[in-house]
Amino acid sequence: MKQLKKLTALFAILLAMVVIAPACSDDDDKGSSNPLVGTWVGYDDKDNSEIIYVFKADGTGYEEYEFDSEPEEFRWVATESSITLTYEDGSTYTASYSLSDNGKTLRYDGDIYTKR
Repeated sequence: MKQLKKLTALFAILLAMVVIAPACSDDDDKGSSNPLVGTWVGYDDKDNSEIIYVFKADGTGYEEYEFDSEPEEFRWVATESSITLTYEDGSTYTASYSLSDNGKTLRYDGDIYTKR
């Protein structure tokens, strides 16, 4: 009878580990399979300033200009060749993109960004 109790307890522990372990996964963006996820840095020749785009795995992100105090948040959706950004005010912007250098260089709307 003791053997059965030990076996039942061991089974319960193993079952708990199977159920709990996946919930402990790391949620940071490095595990995303979408190559756009991450931080991209470029330069705006018109404004002579750095531009940062952050695309998060959950479909949110923001763009930040070097001399602006507030980043603009957006939701994003991408196909194989275009990205659509929907800003908090409801406006949308769609532009084409391509990746090169093993996913380290982004050409987006005519500008070049490097993955950080």
